[in-house]
Amino acid sequence: MSILPCSTPEAEGVPSSALLHFLDSLNNLEYLHGLTVFRHGKVILQGCWAPFDNATPHHLFSLSKSFVSCAVGFAIQEGLLKLTDTLGELFPEYNDAPLVSEEAKAVTIRNLLTMRGGQASCHLGPYLFHPSDKPFVQRFLEEPLQWKGGETFVYNSGNTFMLSAALQKRSGLKLTEYLQPRLFAPLGIKPPFWQESPEGIKLGGWGLFLTLEELSRFTKMLADGGKWEGKQIVPAEYLREATAFQSDNSSNKTRDWENGYGYQFWQCSHPGAYRGDGACGQYAIVIPDYDMAITTQAGLSLMGRILEMVWDELLPRITGDEPLPADPVAQQALADAVAKLALPLPCGNFASRQPNGAYALAANPYRYEKLECQFQANGGQLCLSRGETTYALPFSYGGWAHGNAPAIYGDLGGETAISAAWETPDTLLLHMVFLNEPTFAKFRLKFTGDTVNIHREFHLWFLHGGDDLHADFSGTKL
Repeated sequence: MSILPCSTPEAEGVPSSALLHFLDSLNNLEYLHGLTVFRHGKVILQGCWAPFDNATPHHLFSLSKSFVSCAVGFAIQEGLLKLTDTLGELFPEYNDAPLVSEEAKAVTIRNLLTMRGGQASCHLGPYLFHPSDKPFVQRFLEEPLQWKGGETFVYNSGNTFMLSAALQKRSGLKLTEYLQPRLFAPLGIKPPFWQESPEGIKLGGWGLFLTLEELSRFTKMLADGGKWEGKQIVPAEYLREATAFQSDNSSNKTRDWENGYGYQFWQCSHPGAYRGDGACGQYAIVIPDYDMAITTQAGLSLMGRILEMVWDELLPRITGDEPLPADPVAQQALADAVAKLALPLPCGNFASRQPNGAYALAANPYRYEKLECQFQANGGQLCLSRGETTYALPFSYGGWAHGNAPAIYGDLGGETAISAAWETPDTLLLHMVFLNEPTFAKFRLKFTGDTVNIHREFHLWFLHGGDDLHADFSGTKL
């Protein structure tokens, strides 16, 4: 249930027709999942593209970094951290390690916040995919530095991980535990899931999962200068610094990624605007001169398109700040458009001549051993087995059936929604949505005699090293 204040677009000086145009523009992208638009602190548009909703946790990717920044702000206010604290002071247990340089020990909290930690690239992903006996903190400290801390902007999630580690070191609490009474609970957010290192340190740079409703509350709090329901939550002066220009990133040469960086917040191409920013289109955008804020969750390969549409398609259609005459016809058209938001369903027929049956699967990268197909009038279910474990994947014809597919989506796991249609009498097309993540997948099962060939295709995929976008495996009827 939303606790956000709501209003009509016209009451807040925005034509409903402008929002309808914005929504139409977003509908051309693959794929938006959720959207909230604020004006004057009130929701004037919110919608989700079915099967997504505003109550299912969604991966924020690097937008997680902005929450780490808020945690650092609390820690500075409480005297746990200073911007001038160095990694050598924070982690003295590694100062004598042979590969830890004096330059690495001199990197400060401010250097980490502004993405000027001195490393030439991010190694946090490789740490996850290539385990070591050494803890992540030590591996980070041992990485060679290309520059001294504070010299050059290089976007590096490892910097954010070290902020998480520093806060845990000084507070004795994991990042989520530290933020719960200070940020999450005041915003009405239950303890969220946040991925962590093998040593139990939250990754910081990514891995936080929040619902659209929860992320929208965070966005509103930012737009209100760190306040929530009239109470200062995030220290005001710190938030002003965090969301201002602190680091030159003009070498990026991309419209919305070259305008400056704060403390784990990006400056936007629109003057004065800033954002929390996560891969594939997870955004918390604040536009002070319009007194607007926008939250999105999405699965885009070209995530900058959302920002372009905000600047080019939405803002030019907002010409004032005062209330506009009511426009019930446009408001109804906008409401109808929101009600129809949905990801594409597969095209084809819903009748199948294929019999139910089980198939022994040939060797495949996922070690699945058996596929059982169950077809019914309104859908059916696929059951994938590996050892004594079976994963049930229900699907629906002309709609979405909800399930869970931890094995198909690697170790992260997650909720699924699957819709199906028969492209031909022997080829079943499944649209599979991973509701906690950005990935939209197509699975085709082609039945030929006593065999089935399974082809999968993801519109984007970068979460698991060594995986690919297309993979086939087959089976023989038992």
